[in-house]
Amino acid sequence: MGNHTRVDHDGKSLSLVHTSSDSPILPAEQIKTLHSLDPKYVDWILLQTEKEAEHRRKQESRINKFVFAERVGGLLCAAAIALSGLVIGGYAIISGHDVAGTTICSGFLVALVGLFLRGKRMSRKQDEQPDEVKKTSKQLKK
Repeated sequence: MGNHTRVDHDGKSLSLVHTSSDSPILPAEQIKTLHSLDPKYVDWILLQTEKEAEHRRKQESRINKFVFAERVGGLLCAAAIALSGLVIGGYAIISGHDVAGTTICSGFLVALVGLFLRGKRMSRKQDEQPDEVKKTSKQLKK
């Protein structure tokens, strides 16, 4: 939050220092400065910080609920597809079409297992991605 620019005495060199923070509250020095101007500013900033933190928590909770609902919905759809494939295959077997019914049942089950494994592989890749980003940032620091 502090920016400092310094020019050396010879006028030929310049140094710039910049620091930033993602903290929701101002640094103590800036709060002291605001308090010296008007104490109401400090109260207002603290109130706004509390409101922002509460809003962020509500959003996080809401996002978690939607992610959970999406996952449950996906599981229910997969179960409905699997059951419909088994019912159709079972009906074909009962109707005297043993090979066709077995093929339909097997096809549905193989497709669902394949999609399940593909989903696991994709989620594993997403979990590994932050580690790669960490490695890249460590290399940049060197």
